[in-house]
Amino acid sequence: MKQYLGIILLAGLLCTSAKAEEIDSVKVKKIDLNELVVVGFKQDQTAKVPGSISNLSGLLLRSNERQSVADLSSLVPNLFILDYGSRQNTPIFIRGIGSKALSPSVIFYVDGVPSFENCAFDTDLDGVSNIEILRGPQGTLYGRNAIGGIINIYTPSPLKESFHEFKLGYGSRNDIRVSTNNSFKLSNRFGMLVQANYHHNDGFFENQFTHKKTDKLNDISSRIKMSWQMTPRWQASILGSYTYTDQNGYPYGIYDTTTKKTKDVNYNSPSFYIRTLATSGLNFRYSGDNLKFNSQTSYQFVKDHQRMDQDFTPIKLYEISHRLKQDLVSQELTLKSNNSFYSWIVGAFGFVQKKNEKVSVGYFKGIPRVTSNPMEKYR
Repeated sequence: MKQYLGIILLAGLLCTSAKAEEIDSVKVKKIDLNELVVVGFKQDQTAKVPGSISNLSGLLLRSNERQSVADLSSLVPNLFILDYGSRQNTPIFIRGIGSKALSPSVIFYVDGVPSFENCAFDTDLDGVSNIEILRGPQGTLYGRNAIGGIINIYTPSPLKESFHEFKLGYGSRNDIRVSTNNSFKLSNRFGMLVQANYHHNDGFFENQFTHKKTDKLNDISSRIKMSWQMTPRWQASILGSYTYTDQNGYPYGIYDTTTKKTKDVNYNSPSFYIRTLATSGLNFRYSGDNLKFNSQTSYQFVKDHQRMDQDFTPIKLYEISHRLKQDLVSQELTLKSNNSFYSWIVGAFGFVQKKNEKVSVGYFKGIPRVTSNPMEKYR
């Protein structure tokens, strides 16, 4: 009888074990897919880079509804991007290091084209293939303004495949988004990428003085990229982009220290922000048995104008006008090893920048001056 009891207990254990295995097999398993990830020339294999890197795929951005650069803060650790209500000023902080004004501490690249001004950072992310965020000082590889880190944005390569996408979205506040993303692989050696985006929003906050929305937005952007596989080892790419942004002023209200509440938006001076941003780039790459070479020639044009009520009250007190015009030409050359046993990299970066920036603080008759030496006086 004891022997039969032992056999019954053993059979019960085997049944329990089999049932447990059956339950485990129903669980969702993690499967690593061999996805195509585009990375920068300076860090071909991110797993071997001695640094902290976050890589966001285009699928991740779309599934999380991340529409602009300012939306990345919730996806990347140690990344904080301020949103003041206008694309004129988008300071980026990585690990607490950043700059609100003057030269930024984080460099921003789109397909190898650098941006040195905060007003050029906040762009539409529709059609982006992936984004790299390198945290920590990157001055060794990227030079100027890289003490906080680097943000690299990449668009799809038209040499990989042909595809066509069209998206149309509508939301509250008459929010309209239209985008198209088209890749034409015309041959095994030549391809072209064409992208266009449009975003309109009536705004959320009404200015009680003008009875109009104070944060209305119209944004149009387009991009074209042509890639040519000249030889099995040489590849050339030409790219160009254009962005036009028209925004109203900041939706700011006076904070009441007594009630500890913010009053409604109510100010009199005309407030707006208009930006024109155009970039172009020419890239040559060589991949040999032992060496890799990269040449990136870039040009960026920025022209923007911001005017805003400085006191944010219906009384005519102070207002500010900020104008910026920049022409930036840069050239980067990089040579690196293509050897599995050891690696080295050398390069040079140079730029010529012509920048004209004017900030005018206006005060009106009978009002005390904001500073001892205002740049401009209005009557």
